[in-house]
Order: sequence, then structure tokens, then C-alpha cells
Amino acid sequence: ASALFSDAQKILKQISDNKLLNVKALWSLFPAKSDGDDVIVFDPNNVDVEIDRFHFLRQQVDKGPETVNYCLADFIAPMSSNVRDYIGAFAVSAGFGSDKLSAKFKSEHDDYSAIMVEALADRLAEAWDSGAWAWSAAARRAFANDLTDSRTLQAVSSSSNRKKGDKDPSNWLPPSASDVCSYVGDWVTIKVRWRLSMDQSEFGRIRNLLRGPCSGWRVAAFARTPVPVP
Repeated sequence: ASALFSDAQKILKQISDNKLLNVKALWSLFPAKSDGDDVIVFDPNNVDVEIDRFHFLRQQVDKGPETVNYCLADFIAPMSSNVRDYIGAFAVSAGFGSDKLSAKFKSEHDDYSAIMVEALADRLAEAWDSGAWAWSAAARRAFANDLTDSRTLQAVSSSSNRKKGDKDPSNWLPPSASDVCSYVGDWVTIKVRWRLSMDQSEFGRIRNLLRGPCSGWRVAAFARTPVPVP
């Protein structure tokens, strides 16, 4: 782990000093109406034109009688109302420039550094998307350089890293079933320790795993983060 961290530090310094990777985000608000469990998204320039429809799942847990199983569509004004409502959307990435840098290392027959660049870019993108955008510069540096918990940075094969990318557990799990629970445990540990958020699909997948095949899994204790985070 120490050797891996040292190598990652060298590449991070090179990335930082030469500004080789960029974080970019794009967001917008769209007119929207709900239709049952669906949310209809309209063209901002012509609110009569439907451009997409999101199909949301209603809560599946049995809460007992006289309780509500909510759906995200419940929080958007229905088609039958005269209320003007909106839905927000955003995309974020910390990987702009990673392909070029990775290709450079590959051209120099340095596959190890190429894989390291891809792993670092994916990790930074996930953190940014989960709340690191609101952190101080010191907190972001501490997260990128964290060696106070061995679960923060782990080596994986080239093929596994490319398949995973910056996907969370809702879209990717280790191919070996025996590794799934430890991976989920590490993921939850990092999220809790650094106070990072989860989106609905990510949370749902992890919850189902912890209620199912990983119900007996226990997460080892962890230390405080090197610097305070919001």
C-alpha cells in the first residue's frame, strides 16, 4: 500500500503541477410535469415539446397501513395542475485529459502509470460528484493524498479498472462474488468517513446487498479524516 501511495503521489504531483486533468460540470433546469410515476421533461425553449421521460420506481418497502410509499415523481407538479415546475440535471467529470495522459504513458510502454492515471481520475470524479465540489482546497488535497486508511486506494488490474471506470456499485461490482461484500464495505467506509453522499440508485443497490448476501458483513473501525470536511 505504501509503494502504491508513493507512486500515486508522484503522478498526482505531475498532474497538479502541469494542470493535466480538469474538473468540469454542466447543469440545467428543465420544465417538467409528473404523470403517475413518470416525470416528463420539456424543451426549455418550447414547453409544449416533450424531450424525455424519466421512469421512477416507487418505494418498495412495506411500511404498514396508512403510510405513503413515495416516488420521486411525487415531488413534481402533475400534468393536471397549472403549477409551473422544473427538474434539474447535471453531469460532472474530473477526467478531462486522462485519456491523453494515459495514452502518453502507454506509448512509453508504462502501462502501470497509465492504469494509475485512469484510477485517480475515476476516484476524483466520484468524490466530486458526491460532495467534494463543496470542499475546501485543503480537504480535496487531503482526500487525494489520504493514506490514513488502507481502503482509500487499492490496486486493481487494468481490465477491472477500465470496466469499473467511475461507476458506483449500482452499475459495477467485482466480477468475483467473494469480493462483493468487502468491496461494498470499503465503499461505504469511504463514503461515511469523508461524508460523501449517495444517489438514489447507489443507495438502493448497497441497501439491498447489506440486507441480502452481505447482511453478516462487518466494517472495521476507521480513523477521522486528516482534515475536517463539511
